[in-house]
Amino acid sequence: MRRRRDGNIADQPWFRQPSPVAARRVVVLGAGVAGAAAAFSLAEAGFEVRVLDRRPAPAMETSAHPGAVVMPIISQAPAPVSSYHCHAYAQTLARIALLEARGLDPGWHPTGVVHLLTKSRLRKLYDGLAETGYPDGLVQRGSAEQVAALTGLPAAQPGLVFPKAGWVDARAYVAAQLNHARITFVGDADIAEIEADSSGWRLLGRDGGCVAETPLLVLAAAADCVRFPLCDWFPLIRIRGQLAYVDPQSCGQDLRAVVCHDGYTIPHTDAGHLMGATFDYDRTDTALDRNDFENLVLRNRDLFAFRGEAADLPLAGRVAFRAKCHDHLPMVGAVPDYDAYMGAYGDITKGRAYVDYPDAPYVPGLYVTTGHGSRGMISSIAAAEILTAQLLGRPAPVTPGLLAAVHPARFIIRRLLRRQPSLREDGARRRGDATLNAWR
Repeated sequence: MRRRRDGNIADQPWFRQPSPVAARRVVVLGAGVAGAAAAFSLAEAGFEVRVLDRRPAPAMETSAHPGAVVMPIISQAPAPVSSYHCHAYAQTLARIALLEARGLDPGWHPTGVVHLLTKSRLRKLYDGLAETGYPDGLVQRGSAEQVAALTGLPAAQPGLVFPKAGWVDARAYVAAQLNHARITFVGDADIAEIEADSSGWRLLGRDGGCVAETPLLVLAAAADCVRFPLCDWFPLIRIRGQLAYVDPQSCGQDLRAVVCHDGYTIPHTDAGHLMGATFDYDRTDTALDRNDFENLVLRNRDLFAFRGEAADLPLAGRVAFRAKCHDHLPMVGAVPDYDAYMGAYGDITKGRAYVDYPDAPYVPGLYVTTGHGSRGMISSIAAAEILTAQLLGRPAPVTPGLLAAVHPARFIIRRLLRRQPSLREDGARRRGDATLNAWR
């Protein structure tokens, strides 16, 4: 008698984990927050790690922010996005504490974070917070008076208060994690190709020469992962983001904590108050935009009594590009063998039993941590721990449901279930059309 299909995610063959590895040498490609987090977790687990980056030093691209918010995502009902990021937030606080205990400076500023009730979803969450089950140590209701006391802003409003949250200097955060006896950084390593051979992977430079060889390779190169043919199907969205730097003296009031509203404001970074951030899907320019700067400042007009007009403030800030997935979760783990997946599971809609399918096929020795979006400071830590557990064959630090929610193959399976065009074909079409941002 045929076995029926089972709804248990752990039994779904396309999400089964790969076999653990015997090698203990690994190259991580990318020295931003995702690469640094992965390198640290792997080094802690006993791996010898080389981190390669095309820049001469770590954290010189998106991760060069002088300030980044560290806070969880919460929701009224349990959902993969909030569950993953609450777990990631706890992991991040633990990592910061570990780094500090070792005498390292991760650039941590535990100011607390207030999220003002600027959307109806947040107001509903505020009103029903007691029913969500979140502990007070994670999030609390803050009255206008309590928010004023925390932030120093006299014209404060009620908000959700995250008492243990704060902000980090992303550059220091990366540097502290890479400061490990089993981690070696290699700069000016601009990798043009990755090539499999009998012993693992060869990483080739622009001149075709071999830059590095390794049995295990972790791609932590944000949207640049799609440059490599084995990853050209990744449905990553590249987003241009601009930050504004404003002299605190121009704001009229002092600010003591991070405030999130229609954007966010981080107080007293070494570049001034940091106001962010724009989300542009269709722009690739890197120059600071005056209109974007002024709009970021104007988002704060209800918080600060600015001395002068936004148009009078000096243009200061930075532009960077982040990569996200449309479901707001990262891609973490062994890289699926795309063609083998399509061959093995192409008839997934036919109702066959799980036992009739082979286990998930992966590209040997190739792993990824990408698509962290604007939550990379916390998301990358949870991803690094998931990745390390996978390599070692240890139990995952998250539930099977969350493991499937960040599995890179989830997008292949969704498309097959919905009978949509293949990711590889659709991605090629979008990349060939300059008017389309792939996967938006």
